[in-house]
Amino acid sequence: MRLYDADADYMDLIEKANQGDVDAMVKCVNYFASMPNMDNPLLIELRSKYIEELANQGNAIGLIRKADFLLEESICEESVEAALSLYALAAVKGEPYGLERIADMFYEGRGVELDVGLAKHLFWSAIFLCDHNNKSKCPSAMTYYRTACIQEETADTEEAMHDVIMLYKLAVLVAGMDAPVDEYAIKAQEALVRLGKAEL
Repeated sequence: MRLYDADADYMDLIEKANQGDVDAMVKCVNYFASMPNMDNPLLIELRSKYIEELANQGNAIGLIRKADFLLEESICEESVEAALSLYALAAVKGEPYGLERIADMFYEGRGVELDVGLAKHLFWSAIFLCDHNNKSKCPSAMTYYRTACIQEETADTEEAMHDVIMLYKLAVLVAGMDAPVDEYAIKAQEALVRLGKAEL
């Protein structure tokens, strides 16, 4: 059985990760998360191992991926509470994705009572936590898109609509090279066309 189902360059990362290199483990975990329908038992085992090691070290990405994994396995009171705690701890460590994940849960009512007002507050908090000099420390296009949608529902002034348009534009910009395929970047582009502001 092949250990790896993708670019051979990641073999070096896996070797470094197996030696305890934190950056390599984070890159591997993020890469594994991007693989659709990953069914290679060895990769699944490595993913679980790296996530657990990172989370035990208090690494924010490890905490988030562990929470993601808990919610993938089961949506029950115990897993939701554990996931919320892990996301919150990641946010305390300065990781906007922690707040983004919590906001998304309340926005969709996934495992918690639906609360769009709280979701809006948390989405904005994730945006404010963003390090604009480091794209990896910015929330995803989803945060900007959903914040824009919530804002648009109550935007009753030109200034408020300007903020909405900027949020939609940021959803596209933060997606970067992934914009053509990112679900929320595509939706943001469609919203900009609808508002007559398609240019970035």
